[in-house]
Amino acid sequence: KVLNGFDIINEYCTKNNIHLVLNLGDFYDGVVGKKTAYEAAVENYKIAEQLINKVAKAPGIYHGILGGNHETNLLKFGYDPIKFLTDEREDFISLGYKHSIIDLKDSSKSLGCFDIHHPNTFDFPVDLDEDGMDIAKVQNYLNNIYKKQGRNRDDSLIDIFGHVHRNQLSSLGGYCFLSRYFDGKNKKGATH
Repeated sequence: KVLNGFDIINEYCTKNNIHLVLNLGDFYDGVVGKKTAYEAAVENYKIAEQLINKVAKAPGIYHGILGGNHETNLLKFGYDPIKFLTDEREDFISLGYKHSIIDLKDSSKSLGCFDIHHPNTFDFPVDLDEDGMDIAKVQNYLNNIYKKQGRNRDDSLIDIFGHVHRNQLSSLGGYCFLSRYFDGKNKKGATH
């Protein structure tokens, strides 16, 4: 899925004058089916090699990748999947793991920032119910993140979350949940 998706995404970005694609985690598969975590790590390494060597770079388009729980699972085998991609191709940008701050600038002046997150199921309940996300749980999660960073919640224009399988936007709460680009379960796509 990852390899086929890049051609589609790059073509879409070229047609729509988009220069930055943000992947909010789970760029790689985790442990799938009956595979062990080690077998999944080896398979993902091979997929990354194919991506690096066979998928054409699209001029002027960059892919920022935030490591999620699937990528974190691969670290225990001494394989940093985000570092591997960003060391091999200049069109891939590492955004770190779990949380990243994207600073918006116009020349030398800061216009503010937004934060992207990939919560684990252990540190944040990511299942969306029919009525939407429980805003109190979202705020508690964000307050803990900002406190650890020595920042205030108001320091960010909006918080964008990966790891969920439905799109949801709360302009009042200042958060946005984005589904995966390829989501076989819900047939929903990424957000432009």
